[in-house]
Amino acid sequence: MININKNSNIATIPTALDIGFFYKWLSFLVPFHKLTKTERYVLASFLNKRFQLKEVIKDELVLDNILKSIEIRKEIREDIGMTVPQFNITISKLKRSGVMKDNKIDNHYIPNIEKDTEQYRLILIFDIHEKHKAKNNIRKQADKKDGEDSISET
Repeated sequence: MININKNSNIATIPTALDIGFFYKWLSFLVPFHKLTKTERYVLASFLNKRFQLKEVIKDELVLDNILKSIEIRKEIREDIGMTVPQFNITISKLKRSGVMKDNKIDNHYIPNIEKDTEQYRLILIFDIHEKHKAKNNIRKQADKKDGEDSISET
């Protein structure tokens, strides 16, 4: 069992449970998905709509199918003020990044949050071990992927 009172930092982030929450959530996950601000904003819009629909649609498969419908996509696009080409290009980028697979959001990027909650915790556990140390350049350690000894420069 992990004791969060030791070796922990806690920061409180004020937010409403709307698109702003989902954008902040995705911003903390940038090291994992590397999305641009626009891509995060579009994905946050989908997550927000998904959260709203989850109140009435309990079946995850049905929920995912409704989210990829033309009507919902049009509603999201209009809500965020994007043109059809901008929106479609951003969706393509989300698919290429792996954040959206089979026209649905990868579960890793869907926060497990309930309505009427007053708090959500994102817990990051840094697995501190010498085996993760970059061999060539210590500055590259931050960008090292699992199983890699170092990152090559481009």
